[in-house]
Amino acid sequence: MLDNIVIATVSKTHDEFSQKIAEFAGQTIDITDTVEPSRFSGGEFRPRYRVDLHEKELALIASEGPWQVPIEMLARTCLMAYSAKKHHGAKKVTAVMTELPFDRQDKDPNKYEKVKQDAFTAEWMAKILHASGVDRILTMHMHSLDLYDIFEREYKKPGRDVIYDISPHFILAYYLMRQSSLDISNGGEKVCFISPDQNARRFVKNLMNLMPLPNAVFVDFEKARDAPNNPDAVVIKIQNLDELKRINFTFEGKYPVFTDDKLDTGGTLIKTHNWIHEKYPEFAHGLGLPAGMYYYFTHPVLKGKSFFEIQEKLVKELPAIEYITTNTRPYIGTEQGYRFKERCTVLRFAALFADAILNCCEKNIHPDDYYKFDSFEELEKTIKEKGLDQEDHIKRSSRHLMKRDIDMVSTFLY
Repeated sequence: MLDNIVIATVSKTHDEFSQKIAEFAGQTIDITDTVEPSRFSGGEFRPRYRVDLHEKELALIASEGPWQVPIEMLARTCLMAYSAKKHHGAKKVTAVMTELPFDRQDKDPNKYEKVKQDAFTAEWMAKILHASGVDRILTMHMHSLDLYDIFEREYKKPGRDVIYDISPHFILAYYLMRQSSLDISNGGEKVCFISPDQNARRFVKNLMNLMPLPNAVFVDFEKARDAPNNPDAVVIKIQNLDELKRINFTFEGKYPVFTDDKLDTGGTLIKTHNWIHEKYPEFAHGLGLPAGMYYYFTHPVLKGKSFFEIQEKLVKELPAIEYITTNTRPYIGTEQGYRFKERCTVLRFAALFADAILNCCEKNIHPDDYYKFDSFEELEKTIKEKGLDQEDHIKRSSRHLMKRDIDMVSTFLY
């Protein structure tokens, strides 16, 4: 731990995640002893710092959950940053917002007819963070690269110098290659990676470029749109359909890996799943039916307070071999319905955020540059050197564990 960095949390709820980030970074003082994020009896937020912040760099951990809505987490972060800078002499404040709030509201109503009635909330977020003294934001898998431009206009410097966005594709690549149940035999001939829309395309391409699976196929969806005269169905255009036809691509017998930055209500995803499985003959794609699905989403929004309800809905309407997500919303790691837990794997990122605080924020290296790998071998070496391959960084599904045990028994017997 560097002596000039203090790590604190903006919420007591699920503060184990913040505590683990601090521990992995080398902070010896308990997270609750750095600041008390308390309230007055009337509900007003009242943070009290318990450590010396003079000329120190402060990292504020703000992870969302069903009990702290985005607007409250943003307000808490701003209040704590303002207090640290104005009254405690902090030199620099980094807001570690594991999921950037309001990043889906990044369209300027003056430019886009579709959102002309909406507030430009992402721009407002940039203004309030800047005005409150936040120097940098460390986040993960933000919804759109347009956020860089929005923050650049407000901070009057390159957006990449303000937002340090960690793309977790390299962790997912390692997990799929070394720890998941995905069949990657014969160079990944049974695997296809699906990009659900334009925003996901870069992530999927980066993921595939790291994985030594020369026979895996990229399927580029245009955003699914509601089908005319059928509210339960969607119409999907495959952007690279001509290329897929040239190689005689089919979903038949394959294991599509569907990736996205977040899953909220799951409505569009369920409709997309039904389209892939040709549930509606009038919109059949004629590309065959897959053997099984893998779904990855970085941020498990899951309808906020209704997260148990959406878990049950996913299991019933979105059957999958494995749901893979992360603990950017920490509650997902502990509060799961049994049926969802049976198929869900949670990649735990406390150690990764600690590593980024020390090696990206402190050294002014953007995560895209720091976590850049020329080969899977280089990635694997780095993952092991940093200890990110350890069992406590993953919460595996019970189904995954059962498969592993069966494989071990089969190996022993045969």
